[in-house]
Amino acid sequence: MEPDLARVVVGLPVAAIWPLTLPSIAASRLKAALLAAVSALYVTAPLLPGARGVVLVLLAAALACALAPSARESEDPFAHPLPLKPLLGMLALAAVAAAVVDADEARNAVDAFIETTRPP
Repeated sequence: MEPDLARVVVGLPVAAIWPLTLPSIAASRLKAALLAAVSALYVTAPLLPGARGVVLVLLAAALACALAPSARESEDPFAHPLPLKPLLGMLALAAVAAAVVDADEARNAVDAFIETTRPP
């Protein structure tokens, strides 16, 4: 697997979601999006200043902003027994990141994973 692909697919969802673990940051969508963008800049550094890197940084910031509770919403998005919104958001971001970085290599990695996990 290409190192940039692995770095982005694993790191970008983490960069988008970890700011929401800090209550003082998660209270503000702007702060959460900014911290996610800074973290995503670190993760996507090998792809910058290209358009692919910029798009991925913006997607990470958008996910953090979407998952941060609004001013009207005091509910923690992770408080539910099965927090589908954050999980689906992270999976979608990882899939889009894989497609943006190298779709063919991502498809090969998924195929290899499926082949190695099939029972004989």
